[in-house]
Amino acid sequence: MDPPPSFRSEIYYLVAKFLENGPCQEAARVLRQDIETNDLVTPRYDWKGTSHPKTYRDMEEEYGTVPNEFLMKKCFELCSRLAPGASNVRSMLRREKRSLPLQQDHVLQKLTNHELGFRRRTYQDSWHVQLAKELKLLRRTFGHLSAVYCLLFDRTGRLVLTGADDMLVKCWSFVDGRLIHTFRGASSEISDLAVNHDNKLIAAVSFLKKAFLVT
Repeated sequence: MDPPPSFRSEIYYLVAKFLENGPCQEAARVLRQDIETNDLVTPRYDWKGTSHPKTYRDMEEEYGTVPNEFLMKKCFELCSRLAPGASNVRSMLRREKRSLPLQQDHVLQKLTNHELGFRRRTYQDSWHVQLAKELKLLRRTFGHLSAVYCLLFDRTGRLVLTGADDMLVKCWSFVDGRLIHTFRGASSEISDLAVNHDNKLIAAVSFLKKAFLVT
């Protein structure tokens, strides 16, 4: 995916600001002139779609004060993200050596890798493929107005709780798929659900970082 045109003008602007905050004042002045002479500033568009040219001064008013060494810090952050295993990033151009920590595989991963002494099999005969073949659709129920974000069985296994984008928590019968109750009161989308140990309270959490309890 190609970067938007504004990225190019912003890079030129950040380079000019980087030069202004250092000893290369003359280079910064020449670069500012080249930015305006070569129309490197992204134009603005009105509501009719007509473009209007912008100047270097317009960019300063739009972006405000740029901290010293802002460009250098952004470049360092980018290099650190591109090389997460590198112990210490020392250059933007040289490829850093990675020192990845040793990780112990999970038991399920060991099963997948056949590291517990089982007979080596092909991928088609592995245990997770066989498990997927045995799965089947038991019931499809429509009840929410939008996407469902979380689903939870109660402690008995006979009830199913769902939370969705419509700010509702619904309780269903696992036996016949019947809607038993709809809980209202959330002010945002339901993101997670939980049931207490005695199966009498339901906790729901919304995207607005609020939780509420229902009985």
